[in-house]
Amino acid sequence: PLWSTLSAVQQGRVYEVPGYWIGDGPIAANAVIDDLFKYLVETPQS
Repeated sequence: PLWSTLSAVQQGRVYEVPGYWIGDGPIAANAVIDDLFKYLVETPQS
């Protein structure tokens, strides 16, 4: 299938996101921003 030929899939760089990512409104938007900050900005704790 097409899905398995995508380079991101082959490299294991595909992630499932929570359902609120498809929601709308300020609460859902804030939750998405919190997730992005957590995964892209914060440094890992040792």
